[in-house]
Amino acid sequence: MKANDPKTLREMSQPFTPEDANSAVGAFCEELYELRVKHKIREVYAIIVVPVVYPADEHGPESETDVFASMHCGSRLMRQPMAQWAAGFEAARANEMASKARAEGERAARKPNQ
Repeated sequence: MKANDPKTLREMSQPFTPEDANSAVGAFCEELYELRVKHKIREVYAIIVVPVVYPADEHGPESETDVFASMHCGSRLMRQPMAQWAAGFEAARANEMASKARAEGERAARKPNQ
């Protein structure tokens, strides 16, 4: 599984129109639901982010932003615990990375200037 393919990420960074974003997210959610059933995965929680460009109108100039959406399939009772688990998992990973960076900075600070 490729989790971080820079070429694909660049290609997927092209912004959608609002209408196309809605269509893409809807189609993705439908296919994800079908995959869940096919592979007999009881619970799925997905967070989806798509870049969207809003055209200029009477409210302001053209603007681009990332739009977030989420999808949950399964028991409603599992939605919150799954989201909380993911938040805790990612926070722990971020803390680990920050600790490593801090340790590297401290080691670098102790080295004599070269």
